[in-house]
Amino acid sequence: MKHRNVTHAASRLNITQSALSARLTRLRHLLNDPLFTMAASGRGMIPTPRASKTSAACRSPSPAIRRGSGNVISGKGRSSAARCRLPG
Repeated sequence: MKHRNVTHAASRLNITQSALSARLTRLRHLLNDPLFTMAASGRGMIPTPRASKTSAACRSPSPAIRRGSGNVISGKGRSSAARCRLPG
């Protein structure tokens, strides 16, 4: 979201541009949203409203993580603690 450029974001994540593009494609299908559109200038990407909401939801730690729950470390309740809630 911050870089608004797949190549720059991939570099920051230490993965290839094609690997990040593949992950974005999976997310687009999963969320049924393009997530980003090309900027009018032709340089960079603009997040869709759904991408912005999803990003905000994923930046906020889950309540279990904020509490320092032992369940996160032990693996119990992993499915709820390790995932962000995606806005509908």
